[in-house]
Amino acid sequence: VVDRRLILYFRLRAATMILRHVYLLIQLLLCILNANSRLKRYKCPAGRKKLVEVDVDFGEKERAPVIIKLSKKTSSCILVRVHASNQNMDLNDPISRMTSSNEDYVTIPIARSYKGRAWERVAGIYDRTKIKKSRDDVSKVFITKIPSLPEARYFLMTENYKLGN
Repeated sequence: VVDRRLILYFRLRAATMILRHVYLLIQLLLCILNANSRLKRYKCPAGRKKLVEVDVDFGEKERAPVIIKLSKKTSSCILVRVHASNQNMDLNDPISRMTSSNEDYVTIPIARSYKGRAWERVAGIYDRTKIKKSRDDVSKVFITKIPSLPEARYFLMTENYKLGN
């Protein structure tokens, strides 16, 4: 004959373990939501503004997410990686300054969107870029870290923008 106290003990222990697992799952979900909420949301440039700098923080990871809200007014928007074409150029100088030219920097497209449509990958070294579409015309583009390339800055630009404009 099994003692009722022993049965009650095991039931309470099982309930405690389930509650502990639920608590840990909730903590994990809160961490994920908090990480996503810390990401800045970017909008494609419109009107006179033709270039928007995007903060990309890889940390120790191979990919960095960038959240972009599409603008229906923009006919074409491109997410690009820009690095100096030679060691004499200072990447921290304002890239849009009038003395810059297209020869001063190497521009590599990462992803693009046309007329407010979903973001898509582009051909080239970023052709495996992961893109997640979510609701409300917001996409998350995961930029891959490419160690063989020099230090860079990232921008959203319209199709007609050229450095030095």
